[in-house]
Amino acid sequence: MENFVAVDVETANKEPESICAIGAVKVINGIITERFYELVKPEPEYYSRYFTEQVHGIDRRMTEMPPHLMWFGDACTK
Repeated sequence: MENFVAVDVETANKEPESICAIGAVKVINGIITERFYELVKPEPEYYSRYFTEQVHGIDRRMTEMPPHLMWFGDACTK
């Protein structure tokens, strides 16, 4: 598998749809050719202290202004 896109998300709480960050890399011929990382305003918009402080360090202040995840589909088509 030399050509693929790997996507990773972080969540703000126990709800799987509460994505607060998304990252991706595009690999062509075994080499990373593109990188993408963006903070996202989660829905539902509350943070579990354990997740934010112990797992990934993303907190409410960091995601006050970023857009909701709906825009990501548009970013993927570019």
